[in-house]
Amino acid sequence: MGALVVAVVATGAALTGAPPVPGAPRASPRVARAEPEWTAAVMLRAGAARLAAAPSDRALGLFTPAEDWARPGTTIANLDSAPGSPYAPGQRVVALTFDDGPDPRYTPEVLQVLAADHAPASFEIVGEHGALYPGLLRQEVAEGMVLVDHTWTHADLSVLPAAAWVGEVDQTDALLQSISGHPVRCLRPPQGRADAAVLGLLAARGLAELSWDVDPSDYLRPPAGQLAARVLAALHPGAVVVLHDGGGDRSQTVAALPAIVAGIRAAGYRIVPVCAG
Repeated sequence: MGALVVAVVATGAALTGAPPVPGAPRASPRVARAEPEWTAAVMLRAGAARLAAAPSDRALGLFTPAEDWARPGTTIANLDSAPGSPYAPGQRVVALTFDDGPDPRYTPEVLQVLAADHAPASFEIVGEHGALYPGLLRQEVAEGMVLVDHTWTHADLSVLPAAAWVGEVDQTDALLQSISGHPVRCLRPPQGRADAAVLGLLAARGLAELSWDVDPSDYLRPPAGQLAARVLAALHPGAVVVLHDGGGDRSQTVAALPAIVAGIRAAGYRIVPVCAG
């Protein structure tokens, strides 16, 4: 792995840029034993009890106030250029983000790698998946990860009527808050589709948009070595890397993750959370 890391970092190839589409069409959750499905009514009834019982990342001492900086209605695509960021331009920090989970097979495998390497990450949660597997959300929080809204059904917010945001965005926020014990700070629009109207509706809800500027296209399932090479070649200060733990076969992402984490650190970067609250 060491030779791969050194060779890839030396290339400095830039696989960066604004989104286009970060993920392939969303697949149905794989068949597994599901926990009882949540509804909005169930969430409202259970919310107070879960808020009291669920361990929060702040209670566990895993985040510092300086990391609670996402400004509503703004876009975070790079850590050192986002409004309110505590990171100076050129600071060697990287955020890892994982879309479309939780998935009962791949999310635990991703968490196992991250926890073993003490690497924080942000997980962009599709609400209907999180409602099926709230235990995985609790595991993410217990491991010091950040929960980010990714809508209830992976909906295109750029064409969604404002009235439909209650079911897509607010319901997902309620689920995530009931698990983590604190307000959701960010939403990642599915496929990166956001415009001024979307940002306005996010601002009204106290949410920032979490975008990205490194997309290694793991949804296309390249070999693990190639996937790791793409991420490491694109490293730059403040990078926000988009990966996936749900929405399909993510075995290549899991296989590549140890080399990605090791390579980031070998290049002198620190892995930091984004959208913590």
